[in-house]
Amino acid sequence: MKGAVVLIFMYLISIIALDGCSNGKGKTISKSTEVVGDTVFLRSDIARGIKVVEPVLKNNIEETRLLGKVDFDPDYTTQVYSLVNGSISRIYVTQGSLVQKGDVLAEIHSSDYASAISDYEKALSNLNIAEKNLSRVKDLYSNKILSDREMQMAENDYQYAKADYERAYKTISILGWEKDHKDTDYRIRAPISGTVLYRGAEPGSEVRADGSPLFVIGNTRRVWIDLNVFQNEMSRLSIGDSVLIYFPGTGFQALRTRINYISNVMDQNTFTAVARCVANNPLGILKPNMYCIATVVHREGKALFVPPSSVIYDSDGNTYVFVRHGERSFEKRKITISKMSKGGDIVVIGLNQNDEIVLEKALFLNEEFSLAIK
Repeated sequence: MKGAVVLIFMYLISIIALDGCSNGKGKTISKSTEVVGDTVFLRSDIARGIKVVEPVLKNNIEETRLLGKVDFDPDYTTQVYSLVNGSISRIYVTQGSLVQKGDVLAEIHSSDYASAISDYEKALSNLNIAEKNLSRVKDLYSNKILSDREMQMAENDYQYAKADYERAYKTISILGWEKDHKDTDYRIRAPISGTVLYRGAEPGSEVRADGSPLFVIGNTRRVWIDLNVFQNEMSRLSIGDSVLIYFPGTGFQALRTRINYISNVMDQNTFTAVARCVANNPLGILKPNMYCIATVVHREGKALFVPPSSVIYDSDGNTYVFVRHGERSFEKRKITISKMSKGGDIVVIGLNQNDEIVLEKALFLNEEFSLAIK
């Protein structure tokens, strides 16, 4: 009977103890630590040894590094076609040649061109004859030797000859006829100064007036700089963002410009979009296909910086800091890391400037917190 009373007494004591634990607001890990919700409470003498710092509000420049290359600006690029049918007799340039406006690129042996010259010479001869005949008829008409009808016929003949001459002259002028060039081969000349980007002509090959371009010439006074942008970088960039472009190994000074175009499609081979800048290049220093590295500044402002030692990368995949509230309590707060600065500090989102962040004992507090939730 006495043993039964003892067992009942011990059972009641255990129920009271369990009830006390379940009704409490926290869990005591040790004599010095208690956890309530997201807050760790330390004994006063231990809490006083916890060093804290406040986040520092500093200038924050968000940048993105991109790779790219120099390309010709199509507004300064032209395709050169043949205006006549024929076969190429001579070529004076190759891909990469520097040319000035008016330089001869190639010569074409063309019956079309020869016919145009022949038509012009014939029209010029007929005009001279009609002009002399009109002058003679005018003299005779003034002496009343010829009739009005004969005078009118002479004037009509002259006008017809003049119109035929003007048509023939306009044709050979369009074809670039040169009076002092006795050869009947058609000359293709450079319409602009620049670099021969493409040569599709070969000696002896047949060409047509409605065919493909024989040459492409580009001027480098202004160039495009195309930057490759991966899909995870697209949302950061905007038209108008400032860009600082470097050309490794060239010794050139960095070029500052802005983004003026962002493509709406991704390249199926590189899985990148294009962010384009335009740069003036009066001395021709920048060459097509030159490799470059660009730093895009897409946001400038203020941000909160904290030391890396205050940040905890927890097993749940999130990032936390401990914020002190009062003398003994430390809140575990989830934050977002924006970036790592060049000085090593971390730019964070989720803190206030006057928050007191645990500096060196964050791991200790996190271990105490982890024990409480197990």
